[in-house]
Amino acid sequence: MNKISYQETIQLILQRLQLQTNELTDNHFLKIIIAEYCRYILNTCCLTKENIIAPVYQQRMINSVNYHLKPLFANHQKQLHHSIIKTINWQLQMIRDISKFSRGYLLPTPIRAIQMPCSDYVIFTGGIETIQLSGIIGENFKIAGFARYIHNKKCHESTLKKHNILWQSYSAYINDEVTDLNDWMALKINQAKKQLNKVSVDSSIIDVYYPPQKKHKYQNKRWINLENIEKHNGELMFCRVREGKGFYYIWGALSTTYPFRLKHEANVFFKDIHKICFGIDYYYNCPTSVSIKQQGDSCEIILNNKLPQSHQRLLFALAQQKEKNIYYFNAIFKNDIIFFLEQLGIQCS
Repeated sequence: MNKISYQETIQLILQRLQLQTNELTDNHFLKIIIAEYCRYILNTCCLTKENIIAPVYQQRMINSVNYHLKPLFANHQKQLHHSIIKTINWQLQMIRDISKFSRGYLLPTPIRAIQMPCSDYVIFTGGIETIQLSGIIGENFKIAGFARYIHNKKCHESTLKKHNILWQSYSAYINDEVTDLNDWMALKINQAKKQLNKVSVDSSIIDVYYPPQKKHKYQNKRWINLENIEKHNGELMFCRVREGKGFYYIWGALSTTYPFRLKHEANVFFKDIHKICFGIDYYYNCPTSVSIKQQGDSCEIILNNKLPQSHQRLLFALAQQKEKNIYYFNAIFKNDIIFFLEQLGIQCS
């Protein structure tokens, strides 16, 4: 009996599952296989004996994926098995292949087609397995980060209608109907002004996001204690208040005379925190920047500031994560990546 190597095993599984992708980062092939098994197990488990679709408990899916793929984890420590699967499950939720409900229950999402804004490619999201998706569309899919994609010339409207597959706009996919950053900031500030409440908080525990005083720093270094603010323009300020080992975030109306103190506050949604920082950078003309390095058919990008979850979604869909802030992606999506970064006021070079 002939033994085959780990790499040969990976290649055989990729061929059997019709997973076409380029490995730009370590273990990307393994991650793609895990993602495909998450889709397969979830679709299998959510169908009951009565042929009714029912949510599946998240841990049940993770345990099943681990059981099926345990031999592939030979090069990893045992305690990392579940951690890797959990991370990929979360990333599939981010790109909207899997929908999470309360108490940790999951369901596969319906298939949607999204035309990329600056390239000729269409990505497909949804919890269906890749081999079945190829059978429905009649084309072989390639995989970028975790999203499946084809050229738009291969995406036929009649096929989509036949299978009740809907188009989803790019802005709806990233959950950002107001795509202009200035308009979005104006909307959030106007909402906050209607919800201001009087407050009395010690200034020493309040930080203000104020890029003009730390223009050349990363965003996490642009926070300044309220007692050290030299001036402000009378507009609402984006503040964080130290509470225990963490922070909570607010819009704050400051007094008009130095030393400044917080007079009124309004709540900030957690999901808006990072985008507000980019909006304030843009307002004060203190943009952050990234460098995109292209070598052949692949590009590298290093992100030193945390993206909003909405824009992180597209990054997981199109790019492969090497380290916490380093990503690689196919050069065909370079203009799409630049487009969504520039929507946040980020300067790309």
